[in-house]
Amino acid sequence: MEIPVNIRADPKPARFELETVADLEHLDQINVFIEQTLGAMGITGENFGHICVSLDEAVTNVIMYAYPQEKGNVRICIEKRDGRVTFEISDSGKPFNPLEQPVPDVSANIENRMIGGLGIHLIRHMMDEISYRRDNGRNYFILVKKIPGGVK
Repeated sequence: MEIPVNIRADPKPARFELETVADLEHLDQINVFIEQTLGAMGITGENFGHICVSLDEAVTNVIMYAYPQEKGNVRICIEKRDGRVTFEISDSGKPFNPLEQPVPDVSANIENRMIGGLGIHLIRHMMDEISYRRDNGRNYFILVKKIPGGVK
C-alpha cells in the first residue's frame, strides 16, 4: 500500500539585491526596489505593509547613523524560499546592534518618552524573526516574514 506524501519544495527560490549610497536622496529608489520585488513575489495586504514599514525603518537607521563622517553604501538583499522571505540589510558603517537597544515605554506620556527606539519596536512586532551579526567589518540586520500560502 502506497502512502500519499505531499512534499512541497519552492521551485523557484529567488534572490534580489540592491546596493546604493546610504543617503536620504536614495530612499525613494530603495522603496521602489522593495515594493517592486514584493509585488513580483505576489506579497500584498498586511504583509506588504508590515514589510515596507520595517525595511524603511531599518534602512533609514543605516542612512542616519551608520556613516557619521562620510557616505557609505547600504545593501538590501531579498530572498524567498519555502514560504518565507528573508531581508538582509547590510552596511560597512560603525557597529550597531539594534537588538541591544532598550524597549521603549510606549505606555508613557509622549512628552516623557525617550527619543528613538520606536522603529526597532515596530520591526520586532511586524516581522516574524529578526537577528543581527557583525562580520568582516559589516553590520547585517536580518528580518524574516513568513508568508501563509507561500510566495510566487
